[in-house]
Amino acid sequence: MTVKRRNHGKNRKGRGSVPFVRCTNCSRAVPKDKCVRRMLVRNMIESAGQRDIIEASVYDVFVIPKMYIKLTYCISCALHARVVRARPAKDRKNREPPRRPRRRRDDDNKKKPYGTQNNEAAESAIAAALAAKAAAATATEGAAEAVTETAAAEAPVEA
Repeated sequence: MTVKRRNHGKNRKGRGSVPFVRCTNCSRAVPKDKCVRRMLVRNMIESAGQRDIIEASVYDVFVIPKMYIKLTYCISCALHARVVRARPAKDRKNREPPRRPRRRRDDDNKKKPYGTQNNEAAESAIAAALAAKAAAATATEGAAEAVTETAAAEAPVEA
């Protein structure tokens, strides 16, 4: 019979049975080796509360405690909540963990105030336009002088 997954969807490997855990979402009993586990790390206090505590605190520097919650999902809830995704048969062979998104550096991607986004580019464009205008002005002056010189050369000489 064809096999959809190399490990049959479990991580038992030689054990006959494993203890059950309860799904965080629906409380279904799921074998511990089959459940989808995720660690959720959150601050105990939301950001608005943190600001209030920091302002009212006597201490200059202190660490705000974190909550560490281990979430266990059954396969149905993990798919429904998009904790895991169904993959095509070819991609199921890939056993590497998915790439984690890279954190962007703050100083590279800081938002500039409105109107100052492209100051350098705008200044260089203005300088180029002024240089072109000056070059055109000198070219027209040179052309006007050349026209007056040719007109003076072609004019009949009166005696």
